[in-house]
Amino acid sequence: MKLILISPEHNIKDEHKLLNFFFEKGLKYFHLRKPTFDLQSLSKYIENIKFEYRKYIILHSHFSLIEKYNLKGAHFGIKNISLFLEYKNKNIHKSYSAHTFEELLKYKNDFDYIFISPVFDSISKKNYRSSFSPDDIKQFIN
Repeated sequence: MKLILISPEHNIKDEHKLLNFFFEKGLKYFHLRKPTFDLQSLSKYIENIKFEYRKYIILHSHFSLIEKYNLKGAHFGIKNISLFLEYKNKNIHKSYSAHTFEELLKYKNDFDYIFISPVFDSISKKNYRSSFSPDDIKQFIN
């Protein structure tokens, strides 16, 4: 089993301290998802993470920073899947967010793992409803 932590969209108080603590305790998969951050803001964020833990960071944007900071890899979704071919043969971690089972099956061999989303109705995004019922998930797994 992999323990995977996904950043909140916006910074929280002492976020870097918490993150460094989680890495210290063994976290190996951190998805850095800050959709409003430009390249400079994301760089500054990464620079606040201890050097020895940067190798566990998976970016959701600004993939040019992967090589610059020696990060773990890239996370793709429907909005940036066009970039996948550029990274497909690179020796980095690659993950994906699927919104249907068909999409999951289409990409299952291309990524280290795939998230399905949304599993639950969103409390922060209005009208962002679950695409997967518990019964659908159970049936798909079986």
